[in-house]
Amino acid sequence: MLDVRALVKTFPDGRRGRVVALDGVTLEVGEGELFSVLGPSGCGKTTMLRCVAGLERPDGGEIEVGGRLLFSSHGAVDVRAVDRGLGLVFQSYAIWPHMDVFRNAAFPLEVAPRRKRLPAREIRERVESVLSAVHLDHLADRRATDLSGGQQQRLALARALVMQPPLLLLDEPLSNLDARLRDELRDELKRIQHERNLTVVYVTHDQVEALTLSTTIAVMNEGRIEQVGPPRDVYLRPSSRFVADFVGAANLVEGTVRSREPGGTFDVETPFGSLSVPSTGEFRSGAKVLVVVRPEDVSLRNGAGGLRGRVLSTGFLGDAVDHVVSVGDVELRVRSSAAAAAQPGSDVGISIEPGSCTLVPAD
Repeated sequence: MLDVRALVKTFPDGRRGRVVALDGVTLEVGEGELFSVLGPSGCGKTTMLRCVAGLERPDGGEIEVGGRLLFSSHGAVDVRAVDRGLGLVFQSYAIWPHMDVFRNAAFPLEVAPRRKRLPAREIRERVESVLSAVHLDHLADRRATDLSGGQQQRLALARALVMQPPLLLLDEPLSNLDARLRDELRDELKRIQHERNLTVVYVTHDQVEALTLSTTIAVMNEGRIEQVGPPRDVYLRPSSRFVADFVGAANLVEGTVRSREPGGTFDVETPFGSLSVPSTGEFRSGAKVLVVVRPEDVSLRNGAGGLRGRVLSTGFLGDAVDHVVSVGDVELRVRSSAAAAAQPGSDVGISIEPGSCTLVPAD
């Protein structure tokens, strides 16, 4: 559906000449996918989305949607944004305050060129369909300014869907909403995407959004794609230090590979002794690595023996408790149930499940 090939984009910078926003970005989005581009502010994810939409002109590369070439620096192709036919929803709602809900949703169809404009009956049918999909059909006559924030964001989504675009581009559409409403609209968006078999590219810096919504995640950093894969793989098997540290919480424990064992595991010497850690990477004997230990894969326990540590601090999360535990010279983040929580200053036993860990290069 969407093919982005070797996309490059720079912006002028008075002190450094040019700053690179996209450094050879290549990605492929299949039909019916909800594809999230996840990364910190300034990593280039919104610039990439704007290039696909036609709002920014890349310096190099190619963009193709559904077999149609929209941009090519080699073939001098640059289809105007208005002619690309893509749906776009921004972080801001950008709805017309003087129109009611129905007219806001109908607006893109009503201002289409006369030769492409649909009959009034078909416009009404399309608008009623998308308003029903976003659960705003009962508010069709209400002024847009009388809607709540969540309802306004649903209206912005309906306005994009009414054009029946081959590709829907979402630029952090939920970031202005409170936490509870974000959760509700995530579920709504996932339902609509599934029911209508939409192909969606969703830009976000929120890891929870990316992990819960996506069929595929691309993690960006400094204008490059660090890793692409299903949410579970990206979380459990990060390919780099950046991905391990950015996607979810992680303890990164320094280690040295001693040998490769049968079954795709490595014997790694760490401050906690020797650990047998699975990895799909290639590491030679003596290589410096980081053992990625998720907080939920470290357990607090009672009794003597094994690793011992002292709880430095705790954080109550509602359904869990985060602990910072000092084990020798290493501080570990440990997540437990509220019932198993320990108090700051207490001595505890620590148990690490190495089979749930993985390795990334140390550099």
